[in-house]
Amino acid sequence: MAAFDLLRIGIACVSCRGVASWECPVATISGLILDVGGVLIETPARDHRRDWERARGLMPGELDDIYLDAIGPGWEGGRSEEEIAARLCASCRIDLSALPDLLEALHADERVSPAWARLLDEVVGSLSLALLTNAGPDTRHTLIPRHGLDRWFRLVVISAEEEISKPDPAIYLRTCERLGLPPSDCLFVDDRQTNVEGARAAGLRAIRFVSGAQTIPQVRSCLGVSNFAVR
Repeated sequence: MAAFDLLRIGIACVSCRGVASWECPVATISGLILDVGGVLIETPARDHRRDWERARGLMPGELDDIYLDAIGPGWEGGRSEEEIAARLCASCRIDLSALPDLLEALHADERVSPAWARLLDEVVGSLSLALLTNAGPDTRHTLIPRHGLDRWFRLVVISAEEEISKPDPAIYLRTCERLGLPPSDCLFVDDRQTNVEGARAAGLRAIRFVSGAQTIPQVRSCLGVSNFAVR
């Protein structure tokens, strides 16, 4: 996989956390729309990052800070993949030829959340499913196959392709239209409060993702799917 492909995956996976305060109304939900980074894709360990740090004399956790600082506002905020790559190389004191190894270390521990995978296995075929992500132009050819997301999602809406980003209500409406559903029949999950508010402004029901243990049982309740222990 090309260096910039992995970099775009990382940009899509930067998230912010917070506290959700939402209860599911009693109504039928026919469509589930998920954010990708920080929601569906998680990084439960940082083993490869720590190994990379030790090999280069960095303090534990220093690479995490460097990465977040390099991404800054991300692709949707106007920072290009090339600029992010340059910032990473400068901060890590490596040349561009070493970037692929760095990016592999950054993303090697990413995975689809097992709790989401169990839920998606249960509802695929009975619910309309979609991904909606603020991400760069090559995401469809990198992130989706990297994690095998097409086993659940036939519809993937990417901001770079749409030339519009969350939290603009228009991108949520476009996603619902492609699912063939009214917004009121769709549940959206995202870890950024601004994106949750954008979905609600478009007429969707929306939950802010806080953690798998807290949020996935909420989603199961809304969908009428039995809860299991989330690990």
